[in-house]
Amino acid sequence: MDSADHQAPSFWKRSATRQTSRWLGLFGLVAVAWPYLVTGLLAPMWAVVVLWVIWILLLVVVVRAWKTNPWLVLGVPLVAYLIWAAVLLPGEFFLGWTA
Repeated sequence: MDSADHQAPSFWKRSATRQTSRWLGLFGLVAVAWPYLVTGLLAPMWAVVVLWVIWILLLVVVVRAWKTNPWLVLGVPLVAYLIWAAVLLPGEFFLGWTA
């Protein structure tokens, strides 16, 4: 037996990588839910509702892309965080939202 017999098949490596990226993306989106949740301490209710609608839409994107595009799933938490920051930072500086 040579060393090639002990290696995992290439489809297994790809499948494990894809599965890992899916779960990391989902856990990342759940982790980003915390800032969205505490936004109510800083932003007005209309902004909180808009942010939660966006978060739910991003969750729908994750669910729809789960099998077809796991790399998209991995990128969704970053997009969610950037959207949150793009709403909160200008709101704080220009609209006077304070805790």
